[in-house]
Amino acid sequence: MLRNVILYLVSLVKYLLVSVIVGLIVMHFWPVPGLFVLGLMVLGSFAAAKDDTRKHILMEELQGFDEQLRMTIRNLQ
Repeated sequence: MLRNVILYLVSLVKYLLVSVIVGLIVMHFWPVPGLFVLGLMVLGSFAAAKDDTRKHILMEELQGFDEQLRMTIRNLQ
């Protein structure tokens, strides 16, 4: 549980940094549309971090299932 929270926070910080950097670059050239882009990217970073966390959890479950399947096949032979 704590590992998933830490994974979510790390992904969130990563996406927030990227979105702020891209948003500030766009704001430098176009102030009003840049603010809109920055807002959308910051809001989207929460969903992207949640998706990364969900994908990581599913990948771990799939690897566990794959290991169990290999052990079962090895024991049957």
